[in-house]
This record gives sequence, structure tokens and C-alpha cells, in this order.
Amino acid sequence: MEDSKSKKASADASKKITRKQIEKKLETALSNLRPVLGEKKFKRRVKKAGKLMASGLKNFKSNGTVKTKKEKVSTGNVKNEE
Repeated sequence: MEDSKSKKASADASKKITRKQIEKKLETALSNLRPVLGEKKFKRRVKKAGKLMASGLKNFKSNGTVKTKKEKVSTGNVKNEE
């Protein structure tokens, strides 16, 4: 039981580290927008963009291809409520 908890904790830590690395790279790449937006808005937007990019990374395999989800086939019993 503890093993699964430690794996989840390490996965959460690696997600956070990845997000922080993305945020640093975005800050350096978009540093010319800092005076235009102001410090607080700039930090908030970089953080939001970092979260979105990091969440998108979980759909990629290590070789760069995108993982696809298999769609479930529904059975014929579907009720339409009108």
C-alpha cells in the first residue's frame, strides 16, 4: 500500500519539477512582455501556460508520438429524452 503512495508522490513531484522547468523557459523566452503586462500578470500567465503545457505532456510517449485513447463501443440501449 505504501509503495503505491510513494510512486504517486514521486510522480506528483516530477510533474511539479517539469512544470517549473517549463515556466522558467517561458519566462526567459517571453521576457520582453514583462514590462508590458506588469510583473503580477506576467507571472500568473506564465504559470497558467506552464500548467497547460505540462498537462499536455502526459499524452506523449518518450519517442514523441501521441498516445491515443480507445473509444468504448456503446450498446444499442440508448434512451433519448425529449
